[in-house]
Amino acid sequence: MTWLAAQIEVYSEFRRIGPDGEIVKPDQGGTVREMLSPAVPRGGHASFHVVIKAPGGSGYTLYIGQNPEGHGQITLYRELYTDGLPNRLELVKTDFAGPHNAVVPDGQTADVYWMDIEYPPTVAVERVKVEPQLWAGSHWIVYPMEIRLTEARLKSLPADRDPGLASSASIESAALLALREKLCGIAPAKASPGEPTIGRLVYRNAREVLNLPTTLLPEPGPYCKGEAALPIEGFLRLRNQILQGKPTPPAK
Repeated sequence: MTWLAAQIEVYSEFRRIGPDGEIVKPDQGGTVREMLSPAVPRGGHASFHVVIKAPGGSGYTLYIGQNPEGHGQITLYRELYTDGLPNRLELVKTDFAGPHNAVVPDGQTADVYWMDIEYPPTVAVERVKVEPQLWAGSHWIVYPMEIRLTEARLKSLPADRDPGLASSASIESAALLALREKLCGIAPAKASPGEPTIGRLVYRNAREVLNLPTTLLPEPGPYCKGEAALPIEGFLRLRNQILQGKPTPPAK
């Protein structure tokens, strides 16, 4: 196994990664945000793509360390591909810390996980560490992440609604749907049974943060007329501004 080529990377929920280790075409564009010190609410969820890059057939072991230990509940899913796009999720474990032993599938150069984190609403406002860690045969590779827990408290929602995205749509379209529902008084997607998918979880996350009372939402006009879209990771910027109480620039 060629472990010298092994890497571990973390991306926001709006940057899906293909089996070749690259951002899939619908989610490309703009500058990729580094997930080194993300703002995360108490209550509700925050989600990230954890990417293991290594040659197909390479075995590896994944851990996720926390300091303080067990401060947040981490649910880990392995992302599955249909026509080169990830959406289906295979549960690895709730309350995950590790170890998780796996092999990069033949024909792929990346194995990708969805890391779902939920902190109790009563946890202290502070900085905590969440570090995805890869054991690469003879050495550790660590992605150093420091979570900034915010004053904002969200109400946790179930992932029981399907935004019904087209395969060609960016995954951020699920968050844009939730934003349009909020701004334009549109009823949310109906609850429907089904296993968690990336689309369902992105939509859930957006609905959670948009449930916060805030005066920082953009003007509804362009969104309700269908004239406004979100740049890739644009909702991430809006989300962070709402969580931290900072003004949101008007839609362009």
